[in-house]
Amino acid sequence: MKKERFQEVFCADSSDEAAAVMYATQRPLAVAALTEQATGAGWHDIPSWFLVSDHDNSISPQAEEAWAKRMGATTEHIDGSHTAFIPRADRAAAIIRAAAEA
Repeated sequence: MKKERFQEVFCADSSDEAAAVMYATQRPLAVAALTEQATGAGWHDIPSWFLVSDHDNSISPQAEEAWAKRMGATTEHIDGSHTAFIPRADRAAAIIRAAAEA
Protein backbone atom coordinates (compact mmCIF):
# COMPACT_ATOMS: atom_id res chain seq x y z
CA MET A 1 0.00 0.00 0.00
CA LYS A 2 1.32 3.42 -0.85
CA LYS A 3 2.43 5.48 2.11
CA GLU A 4 0.18 8.38 1.11
CA ARG A 5 -2.98 6.27 1.64
CA PHE A 6 -1.82 3.95 4.42
CA GLN A 7 -3.26 5.84 7.37
CA GLU A 8 -6.60 6.51 5.65
CA VAL A 9 -7.06 2.88 4.62
CA PHE A 10 -5.51 1.00 7.53
CA CYS A 11 -5.43 3.06 10.71
CA ALA A 12 -7.42 6.26 10.24
CA ASP A 13 -8.14 6.66 13.95
CA SER A 14 -4.50 6.37 15.01
CA SER A 15 -2.15 9.29 15.54
CA ASP A 16 0.19 10.29 12.73
CA GLU A 17 3.09 8.97 14.81
CA ALA A 18 1.47 5.57 15.40
CA ALA A 19 0.51 5.32 11.73
CA ALA A 20 4.11 6.04 10.71
CA VAL A 21 5.35 3.23 12.95
CA MET A 22 2.71 0.83 11.58
CA TYR A 23 3.66 1.74 8.02
CA ALA A 24 7.37 1.26 8.68
CA THR A 25 6.89 -2.11 10.38
CA GLN A 26 4.08 -3.58 8.24
CA ARG A 27 5.21 -6.71 6.47
CA PRO A 28 3.90 -7.84 3.09
CA LEU A 29 1.09 -10.38 3.14
CA ALA A 30 2.47 -13.91 2.85
CA VAL A 31 1.27 -15.82 -0.22
CA ALA A 32 0.38 -18.73 2.10
CA ALA A 33 -2.27 -16.54 3.73
CA LEU A 34 -4.21 -16.66 0.48
CA THR A 35 -3.31 -20.13 -0.78
CA GLU A 36 -2.90 -22.45 2.22
CA GLN A 37 -5.84 -24.78 2.83
CA ALA A 38 -7.38 -24.65 6.28
CA THR A 39 -7.60 -28.01 8.03
CA GLY A 40 -10.32 -27.00 10.45
CA ALA A 41 -12.37 -24.14 11.79
CA GLY A 42 -12.27 -23.73 15.54
CA TRP A 43 -15.41 -21.63 15.52
CA HIS A 44 -17.42 -24.77 14.74
CA ASP A 45 -16.78 -26.06 18.27
CA ILE A 46 -15.34 -23.18 20.29
CA PRO A 47 -17.39 -20.12 21.33
CA SER A 48 -16.19 -17.13 19.33
CA TRP A 49 -16.21 -13.36 19.60
CA PHE A 50 -15.86 -10.93 16.74
CA LEU A 51 -14.99 -7.25 16.89
CA VAL A 52 -16.51 -5.41 13.91
CA SER A 53 -14.75 -2.16 13.08
CA ASP A 54 -17.52 0.14 11.91
CA HIS A 55 -15.19 2.42 9.94
CA ASP A 56 -12.84 -0.20 8.50
CA ASN A 57 -11.49 0.92 5.12
CA SER A 58 -9.50 -2.31 4.64
CA ILE A 59 -12.25 -4.89 5.13
CA SER A 60 -15.90 -4.03 4.66
CA PRO A 61 -17.77 -3.88 7.98
CA GLN A 62 -20.62 -5.67 6.17
CA ALA A 63 -18.23 -8.54 5.36
CA GLU A 64 -17.07 -8.60 8.98
CA GLU A 65 -20.73 -8.81 10.08
CA ALA A 66 -21.39 -11.67 7.66
CA TRP A 67 -18.35 -13.60 8.91
CA ALA A 68 -19.37 -13.09 12.52
CA LYS A 69 -22.91 -14.26 11.78
CA ARG A 70 -21.64 -17.33 9.94
CA MET A 71 -19.46 -18.15 12.95
CA GLY A 72 -22.32 -17.68 15.37
CA ALA A 73 -19.98 -15.30 17.17
CA THR A 74 -20.84 -12.93 19.94
CA THR A 75 -20.42 -9.71 18.00
CA GLU A 76 -19.27 -6.37 19.33
CA HIS A 77 -18.84 -3.17 17.35
CA ILE A 78 -16.14 -0.60 17.73
CA ASP A 79 -16.27 2.92 16.35
CA GLY A 80 -12.99 2.78 14.54
CA SER A 81 -10.72 1.65 11.74
CA HIS A 82 -9.14 -1.69 10.84
CA THR A 83 -6.76 -1.23 13.76
CA ALA A 84 -9.24 0.32 16.20
CA PHE A 85 -7.92 -1.97 18.94
CA ILE A 86 -4.78 0.19 19.09
CA PRO A 87 -6.25 3.62 19.88
CA ARG A 88 -9.19 1.96 21.68
CA ALA A 89 -7.21 -0.67 23.57
CA ASP A 90 -9.49 -0.23 26.60
CA ARG A 91 -12.55 -1.28 24.55
CA ALA A 92 -10.74 -4.20 22.92
CA ALA A 93 -9.45 -5.40 26.30
CA ALA A 94 -12.99 -5.27 27.75
CA ILE A 95 -14.23 -7.51 24.95
CA ILE A 96 -11.35 -9.94 25.48
CA ARG A 97 -12.10 -10.03 29.22
CA ALA A 98 -15.80 -10.71 28.53
CA ALA A 99 -14.88 -13.56 26.19
CA ALA A 100 -12.46 -15.05 28.70
CA GLU A 101 -15.06 -14.90 31.48
CA ALA A 102 -17.84 -16.46 29.38
